[in-house]
Amino acid sequence: MARKFTETPIPLCGKELYFKRCPMGDLKKYDEQLQAKLKEMKPIQDELELMEDNEETLVKKINNFERKIDIIDMKDEPSDKELDLALRYLDKQEECLDELKSLRKQIVEHDEAHEEDYLKIQEETTKIMAKKVEAMLDGITAEEFLNEYDPIDIRVAGNLTNYYQMCMLGEKEAKIRRQIQLDIEAQNERIESFQRR
Repeated sequence: MARKFTETPIPLCGKELYFKRCPMGDLKKYDEQLQAKLKEMKPIQDELELMEDNEETLVKKINNFERKIDIIDMKDEPSDKELDLALRYLDKQEECLDELKSLRKQIVEHDEAHEEDYLKIQEETTKIMAKKVEAMLDGITAEEFLNEYDPIDIRVAGNLTNYYQMCMLGEKEAKIRRQIQLDIEAQNERIESFQRR
């Protein structure tokens, strides 16, 4: 049996694949192309993240007002001053709720307005990644990757250069496998977070 270029298998598209020799210049080219595509999305993503941060702040304010109102409401005989304060908190809470409703509508409109941009860039980055996968791994073509990948495979493929460098530096297989597992877990958390949204 011929010796593999590296001994560490890379789990991708339901297979255990192994690295083949790949010039670092080629890896750098693919990584630069991927970074350029991600850079195109940065302004849109930054705008969305700002709106999501504002959404989180509003939710915290609403919950804070709710707690303050509950504290006053739990008293046996709140004073007139405390009742007036509770009404002000309620008014502020309602203002925040209106603002939150408006902001959530803006987030949906933002997503809808940029859906084509997201899909176009996602398709372009996936094609670049498929070429990178084919250049780096034995036993898979770009076309196979495009037909069989899932979100976990995208995460693994996006980190192939890192895994390749770890192999070239002589890192132990267990450490490389652990890094792959951490990357997969991070992707699973992102998927779960997105699904909760």
